[in-house]
Amino acid sequence: MRAFSTTAAKATLPWIGGSVRALEEANPGKSVEGVVKGLTALATSVKEKDPRAAVVEIQGTKIHDSHTEQGRRVVTANVNTAQGTRLVSAHIYEDGTFKAMSSRAGKKRQDGPSSKEGGREGEKAAKEPGKDDGGKGKE
Repeated sequence: MRAFSTTAAKATLPWIGGSVRALEEANPGKSVEGVVKGLTALATSVKEKDPRAAVVEIQGTKIHDSHTEQGRRVVTANVNTAQGTRLVSAHIYEDGTFKAMSSRAGKKRQDGPSSKEGGREGEKAAKEPGKDDGGKGKE
């Protein structure tokens, strides 16, 4: 039985690759309420900045130690367009907060001061060998 509402999560953007039930099953005995709130906040934030945002893709439902942020436990998610283009990658924390990094496609659409947020980290996150380099694996 859940002690929180999942209505807000469904009202923002649909999720693929995971659900509240999948999060609960992958993390027995732990509250996933913060992660659900963080996923919902991520979806709302990205949708407000970029109307192309269509879906939240959860990369794995197991809350795990971050490989890049020592001492932080996270779930990793992307926000994608309807065509599958990644706009944002994010770490969702147990406390309901998140850290988002825009991809190149996500940065191209944003206007104004918010397009500079994420700075160098966002640029590094967007470089994936084989994605935007014609499959050559070079940065």
